[in-house]
Amino acid sequence: MVVILYTTKYKTGGAEMEMAANHMVRQKKDSIAIRIESKAEFLDAIASIQEPIDELHFIGHSGLYGPMFGTTKFPDQMSRSDWRTLQIPFAPNGSAYFHCCRGARWFAPYFAQRYRVPTFGHMSYTTFSHSPDFYCKLLPDRDDVFVVSVPGYKSRGLVGYLRKRIGRAPTVPLSRFEPGPDEDASYDGVAELYDQVFEDFRVRRDEWEWLSKNMIRDGSVLDIGCGNGALLLALATLIKQGIGIDVSHRMIQVASHRGRGEANLNFRLYDGLSVPGEDETFDVVISMLSWRYLDWDPIVREITRLLKPGGQLLIVDMVVAPFKPKLIPRILADKARHFFSGIGAPSFRKALKRLVQDPAWATMLQHNPMRAEHEMRNYLPSRFPGIEIQTLNRTPRSEMLACRWAKPDSLNDRT
Repeated sequence: MVVILYTTKYKTGGAEMEMAANHMVRQKKDSIAIRIESKAEFLDAIASIQEPIDELHFIGHSGLYGPMFGTTKFPDQMSRSDWRTLQIPFAPNGSAYFHCCRGARWFAPYFAQRYRVPTFGHMSYTTFSHSPDFYCKLLPDRDDVFVVSVPGYKSRGLVGYLRKRIGRAPTVPLSRFEPGPDEDASYDGVAELYDQVFEDFRVRRDEWEWLSKNMIRDGSVLDIGCGNGALLLALATLIKQGIGIDVSHRMIQVASHRGRGEANLNFRLYDGLSVPGEDETFDVVISMLSWRYLDWDPIVREITRLLKPGGQLLIVDMVVAPFKPKLIPRILADKARHFFSGIGAPSFRKALKRLVQDPAWATMLQHNPMRAEHEMRNYLPSRFPGIEIQTLNRTPRSEMLACRWAKPDSLNDRT
């Protein structure tokens, strides 16, 4: 059995995606196409399948964790916890295909590992063509549509754009990923090296200055993804109580040891989904360089439950962002500022070099990549109406976002 799932609403190209799904049905025997526009519909579609799946295809848009549903005004996406619990009835020789932008960057390898099936995805951006082998601009009187990846402006600049538009640029085949051996994707293996880098969190000057300037003082603080506890230790004299939580056993051990002399600090292990604590407990919830790792919808529910009315959410994280020539002055200025600010901290630079050169760090990053800018900028306002988002610093391919939100005094004020 061949199952073809497709979505049309998240961004542009919906009509073409439906045409591609219908064309695939005509090409493949024993196949069905199901339109899905939300995570709930996706789960219902999988639950409705009673036969073993020989091929599972998804046509649509994707983010870090695979298929994107809904719209950019209210995006909907599976999380790691969703994938861990979802059972898909693959046949013994089943396989999966994700016909969407950059689905092979992280998600296809993850899916292959999770479901133990060969998984295919595109490494770059996708478009539509009448041929699977070369780019051919769609014509209004044809319904033979394929989702293809072809080098264009975003990947090859002006040369790629011209080659694509002038004539028959060859497409890039789907990348194939096989299930591999299990690897430790946690911070446990790098906890000591990480602790040496961030002995004092204030070495991250941009993040510390923004946080200390914008944070409510003398309150109770929850630090989600607290790591070695360096942030709460820096805040200890500014707050009444601080609780740090992390999914890494070793990080919590390190943080507890570092914070043993601070009576107002406590560090706890958590499961990544639910946070122990009574409703409306905290004045401030912080996610410092950890939002990318979280299961977003579950943690959003916990944040809104745990924050007091008028309480504050502060998120700082690095995201992947496309290069834009107009930002070159900003990029150069930030780079120069960081260089000169780091001159007085040679121990930090040496410790950072040891961390990033360690094989365990490379493994951790492979399994925990950064989110894309558009995912953060679309998702956060949809769950936290009125949230303020600003850029702290910029590199050619990434930016550091700082986000601030105040919980309304009445839940009825939220949309």
